[in-house]
Amino acid sequence: MPNDQHGDLTIDVRQYGARGDGVHDDTDAIQQAFTAASQGHLGATVVLPPGAYKISGTLTLADATGLVVRGSGGRTRLEWAGDATAPLLQLASVQHSRFEDFSINTSSAAPLAIGIRMMTAPGTLFVSRHNVFRQLNLDGTNGGLGRGVQIGGGVDANNDFHRFDDCTVSNYSYAAFTLENTQIYELLFDNCLAVAWDDAPSSAAVRAFAGNFHWRGGGAGSHTDADFVIWGSDNAFDSVENATFEGSNRFVRTMGPSGAFLGLRLESCRWAGNGLNADGIAINYQYPGPLAIRGCHFDSDPARELVIEWNPGGLPAVRNFMFEGNYVRAASLRFFGYAPTLQQCTTIVSE
Repeated sequence: MPNDQHGDLTIDVRQYGARGDGVHDDTDAIQQAFTAASQGHLGATVVLPPGAYKISGTLTLADATGLVVRGSGGRTRLEWAGDATAPLLQLASVQHSRFEDFSINTSSAAPLAIGIRMMTAPGTLFVSRHNVFRQLNLDGTNGGLGRGVQIGGGVDANNDFHRFDDCTVSNYSYAAFTLENTQIYELLFDNCLAVAWDDAPSSAAVRAFAGNFHWRGGGAGSHTDADFVIWGSDNAFDSVENATFEGSNRFVRTMGPSGAFLGLRLESCRWAGNGLNADGIAINYQYPGPLAIRGCHFDSDPARELVIEWNPGGLPAVRNFMFEGNYVRAASLRFFGYAPTLQQCTTIVSE
């Protein structure tokens, strides 16, 4: 049975028969530990000791608050051996919980659609909010991972205020993170790294179908669609700052009706577009604004033109566009759809 340590209920998955030897199927044992930890809707701490835990089906934590799931860094691996369409970890109406120091691993030999799905389930006591993910590593060798983290599914209700600290998602074929509920507010990605599988047909670090996010520090790269693919919505005001991006076809691509709202701030970033798309468009933005690009370094092919495309279906108000203090290394810089005045643009273009 679980032990009461220092006044907190702490559950070691080995108490329920998990072996972590990479051979024995540990799915049922870990699920039993998760179920015990969430009894009475109040969470306990689940410990995943060092080991390779074979997982053949979705692990679910449901309708609970205050959970902690803790591994031992890179020595704790959840290795997927299940259905190609399922998530490995599903958090259904879980809030105020922490998930830290473990990895989720798969490959093209055992494809995994979603590493972690975070959703609000119907008929539950809680909504999904205020969860923290720290020092997680999700990897899908040769594109074996589709989505790293899906924020959405279930009912379209609150799924907000989540935080990702020092997390790495790599070798995915679609996206590191997807935002799929309209009521997603203030997601924070702090010092995270997202690097796609090189041969993915259409990949992105973040695909925000709705809601809003802030990316701070860290970086991303190798995306064949764009580092950020964003749909406009009423509550969308996104920011990307103090980060480095390398080897992607585009920096930002927007989707959705041109009249929708989307506020976007790009600040103090370096974008090295050695994989720049043939049309030269690094940023495609099709909303009325506001759009602010400040203090960024665009390091592209010096023999090619770099394009920032603003096509909102009509010229926006001047005050909605700021392009200030940026350095662009390219043959030339062109604004397509709307050209800022010199007062708005302090850009250095070098050969």
